Amino acid sequence: MAKSNGKFPGLSVMPMLALVGFVGAAAVAFYFTGGSGKPKEPKPQRPIAIKPPVVTQVSELRYVKVFVPKSDGGKVYLVPVSVKTEVKGTTMDMALRALIKEGTAGGDYAGLIPNGTRILAPIKTKQGIAIVNLSKEFIENFSGGSDQEALTLNSIVHTLVHNSGGKVEKVQLLVEGETVETLGGHFDLTEPIEADSTLLRPGNAN
Repeated sequence: MAKSNGKFPGLSVMPMLALVGFVGAAAVAFYFTGGSGKPKEPKPQRPIAIKPPVVTQVSELRYVKVFVPKSDGGKVYLVPVSVKTEVKGTTMDMALRALIKEGTAGGDYAGLIPNGTRILAPIKTKQGIAIVNLSKEFIENFSGGSDQEALTLNSIVHTLVHNSGGKVEKVQLLVEGETVETLGGHFDLTEPIEADSTLLRPGNAN
C-alpha cells in the first residue's frame, strides 16, 4: 500500500496565494470607489466658524470746568469745579453737558438747571457769540426767583466763556430752536447774555 505524501492532490500553494491577493485588492478597491469604479471624492469639510473676540467700547473721559453755586460768608457765588465728562463734541459741548448733568436731579448741584433740560444741537459760535439750543424743559420746569434765575443763566454763560478758548464773550440761548423772552421773568433772553462777573467769588474771574 502506497504512503500518502501529505499534499492534496491537484492543489498548489501559489494559485491559492494569488487568489487571496486578488480578493484583498478587490475589497480595497471597492472601499475606495464605493463599487462605482470611480475613486470616492472626499466629503467637504464644514468650515469652523471662529467668533471674533468681543471688544468692549470704553468711553474716553476728560475733566472740564463748570461754574456752580457755592455759599461763602453768607453769600452765594459761582465757582469753577472740575468734573469728568465723556469726550464728545467740542470742549464747550462737553462742558455744558457736564453742567446740565451736575445741575439737574441726581447731580451734585441739583436745582441749578431745570430738570429734563437737554441740549438739542451742537453749540455754534458766531462773532464771539455761542448759540445754545435747549429743550423746552429749560423754560417749563424753571420755578425759581430772580436770584435763582441769575445763577442759572450765569452758570451757563460763565461755563461756556471759560471753555471757549477765548472765542466767546456772550451766549444766545434758544429753546426748541427759537428765541424766548425770559427764563423766569427777570432777565431778557431775546439778546445774547454777557457773563456777570459780580456773581463770581473773588479770585475766580474768567
